[in-house]
Amino acid sequence: MGVERLAATESARLLIHEPKKYAGLVAGLYLLSLKDFELGKVQRAYYLFLRHIDDFLDEPKKRTDGQLPYVLNLRNQVESGNFTGNPKIGDLAKYSLEVFERKSLPTDNPRQDFVNVIDTMVFDYQRAGERQVLSEKELNNYYHDTFFSVVNLTLIGLESQFRASDIPALSYGQGRVFSVRDLDEDWQSGVINIPQEILEQAQLDQNSPITEVTKNPIINDWLRNQLVGSKQELTTVKNQLKASGERITPMLCNGVLKTASKLIGRYNSA
Repeated sequence: MGVERLAATESARLLIHEPKKYAGLVAGLYLLSLKDFELGKVQRAYYLFLRHIDDFLDEPKKRTDGQLPYVLNLRNQVESGNFTGNPKIGDLAKYSLEVFERKSLPTDNPRQDFVNVIDTMVFDYQRAGERQVLSEKELNNYYHDTFFSVVNLTLIGLESQFRASDIPALSYGQGRVFSVRDLDEDWQSGVINIPQEILEQAQLDQNSPITEVTKNPIINDWLRNQLVGSKQELTTVKNQLKASGERITPMLCNGVLKTASKLIGRYNSA
């Protein structure tokens, strides 16, 4: 099965299971090819490979002894560069790594970026099993670790002059905004993205019902502040990217900003 066929299969899976969440993203991945075919193809390949792993680990029905070995096998293939073709989804990583390494600057390390992203997914899987709570500092570090390498890979693929270290607010902003968006789903699955300090102030813990969490005024104030601060930072990043003259990189903030604005409106009207 070729790279584009694999990407199409994964795209269809996302659209079938969560069309509202992924329709715009999938459309954007394919529309990129109207500007540059390879640019779109590599963005599809790397994103859908990582999305596959994340969804595989998040699937509660698959939470078995074989789940983690499956992912660690793919991680080892990425790290070693020895792609076996089993499972076939690894072909997406193989192709995208070849392109990323060709487009990389001397300071880039796309292979390590791939490994870093997979490691954060494994961390999520493990902390979900224990309903582990993080401090505010640990949560910010988690946002950095989760999105920093993803941003790097995207920027390498776009042949941008920027890297994640130039625009750290993009990594932190995505982490905060998407954590608010997915609060209910994450809480139910055991991924707790509200810091220990805030839970204590709200007199809640990681085992509190989600209905109590979402109705708590202390939690809602904290979530609203996360969104407002992230929107301001992301707007600054978008303007910075736009001023650079690059054509596509400013679009990286659009979806996150749209989500932040929608959520802020929801919390303001609550």
